[in-house]
This record gives sequence, structure tokens and C-alpha cells, in this order.
Amino acid sequence: VGDLDVSRDVVQRTQTLVMITRATSLAFTVGFAAPELMDGSATSSFASDMYAFGQLLNVILLPDELEQYPVLSELAEKCSCAEPAGRPTAAGALDQLLLAGDLLNQQHEVETVKSAQLAESAAMAMQQRELALAGKEAATTRKTLRESHQQIEAKQKALQEEEKKCAVDGRALEKKRKELEMLE
Repeated sequence: VGDLDVSRDVVQRTQTLVMITRATSLAFTVGFAAPELMDGSATSSFASDMYAFGQLLNVILLPDELEQYPVLSELAEKCSCAEPAGRPTAAGALDQLLLAGDLLNQQHEVETVKSAQLAESAAMAMQQRELALAGKEAATTRKTLRESHQQIEAKQKALQEEEKKCAVDGRALEKKRKELEMLE
């Protein structure tokens, strides 16, 4: 899977596996070879391929990517297990990756929903603030109108009193004029 130097199709591999390991001194790439291949206690197997795959993950993924995607880090660690029985099968690794993909998609969907909710909350808060400001402006306008109305009423009252005074003065004046006319 990961050791491209000795990749073979499954049928040919199972038929010639013994011949290959006997015919060559090394049938693997150092650094990607499973411990059992390095010490000569076993021949190439699907488990040794999974070890190579784990090493490949460790080589191609940067440390921050392994931290960001713990599923890949865990898979690389499991595949790189020193004991062949501790390594997952290719199908098991694929299942783990598919599950991780599903989890990442769900996490992305949750983050998308949270972002949308946050944006909606922010918009609602802005609307409430605008309404509050509009309410304050309306209250200020009502207060100003009320004060203006009170001033107008006060001026009207003063004018009415002035008219009364003028009317009284006018009657007094009329009375004096009549008195003067009588005297003449």
C-alpha cells in the first residue's frame, strides 16, 4: 500500500511472495519496512504493507496537520505498531478514514450552523440597537413636541390675557372718549 518500491497485485504477490523474498536480499524500502521484515522474522504481508502506509502518513503529513486531524495521527500510530497483529487491516483503516470524514463533515456542518446563528444573533442585536436608538429618538422628539406645545399654549394664554387687557383698555378708552364728547 505505502511502499511503492515493492507494490504488486494481490494474485501475483501471493503466488510469488516466497520466491521474491528468497531471490532478493531486500524486498522493501528501509524506513518504510516493518520491524519483522528488518529482523528477518517474517516475510512481506498485508500487515507489513499497513506498517509502510503508517510510515508514509508520518512522512507526508506535517506535525500541525497531525495535530489538526487527530484521526490521521491515530491511524498513522496504529499502522506503525511494532506488532503486526496491532496494525489495522486496509479495510479497517479505510473505515476509520471514512468515519473521520463523516465526523469532519458533521463538525463542519455544526460550525456552519453556529456561524449562521452567530451572524443572525449579531443582526438581531443590531436591529434591537437600532430600534432602541429609534425609540430614544422618538422619545426625544415626543418630549420636544410636548415642550413646543406647552410653549405655544403659554403664548396663546399670554395673547388672550393681552387681548383681555386691550379690550378692557379699549372700553376704558371708549368710555373716556364718550365722556370727552359729552363735555364738548
